[in-house]
Amino acid sequence: MFTYVFRKVAWTALVMLVVSLIVFGAVRLIPSDAVDMMFQAESGSEEQRQELRRMFGLDRAWYVQYLSWLGGILTGDFGTSMRTGISVGSEIARAFPVTLELVLLGTLVGSALGITLGVLAARYRGSFFDWLIQPLGLIGLSIPNFWLGSLFLIGVGFYLPGMRIVGYVPFGEDPLRNLAVMALPALALGLALGAAVMRMTRTSVLEVMQQDFVRTARAKGVREPTILRRHILRNGLIPVITVITIQVGVLIGGSIVLERVFALPGLGRLLVTAIGERDYTMVQGITLVISFIFVMINLFTDILYRVLDPRVKIG
Repeated sequence: MFTYVFRKVAWTALVMLVVSLIVFGAVRLIPSDAVDMMFQAESGSEEQRQELRRMFGLDRAWYVQYLSWLGGILTGDFGTSMRTGISVGSEIARAFPVTLELVLLGTLVGSALGITLGVLAARYRGSFFDWLIQPLGLIGLSIPNFWLGSLFLIGVGFYLPGMRIVGYVPFGEDPLRNLAVMALPALALGLALGAAVMRMTRTSVLEVMQQDFVRTARAKGVREPTILRRHILRNGLIPVITVITIQVGVLIGGSIVLERVFALPGLGRLLVTAIGERDYTMVQGITLVISFIFVMINLFTDILYRVLDPRVKIG
């Protein structure tokens, strides 16, 4: 097991190194940078432009800039914003809890909804409920979460005009208002996850229900709720957990647009603003953090799957 974890961690480190190089290079494919954006809005001489480039290090070779940036990352220094001069790390630390809360709530909503509906659809296979829930799952997978979020905004704003649905209130300041504000974006984010979890749960539970140990338990007279809890769910939810952990990374990407829709001051809103302002260091830092989270989620999924299912061979 130790060898397996060590190899996975080593591969993760290599992947992150490649990701950092891709992020650094992709940002520099943008036609203009923060200095160009500044001089579009303000008048200035060419000497001032070059001085700003030297101050930000943009006059150096790309590999020198990359090694300098990577060295700072390894020591916890993400650099400073080209637009505001504020530390990128502090901005990420300020915005990250909002994104984390949105993703966790979306995961909770999607997992609870998907597992419940999936188990019921498998339990009553062939019924009207099963027939109804499957196309609804396809619809849930097909609808973009930002479109669904916009629809929620319009609908709630029209029918419940007194309900506060835009803006952010920290949980520590007012927990109830915080949950009220986060309810709609979490629901919009979690419905796609719920559809994927529901389909996987139904398939997995149906497969386990056909196993010999389930038939043996029924032949012994074990009650059906006990069979469902101890035998079917215990074995059938292993692939479902894998789907949930992998989809958490997808939810982080989906939260980027939703934060703009609901005016949430998270990483997504910060990233979109930084892209619009051509803020190299901010874009690089946020993208690298999101990539790191996604890679770590995949690492955690691999290890968790090995722990939950010892039949998986260590390769």
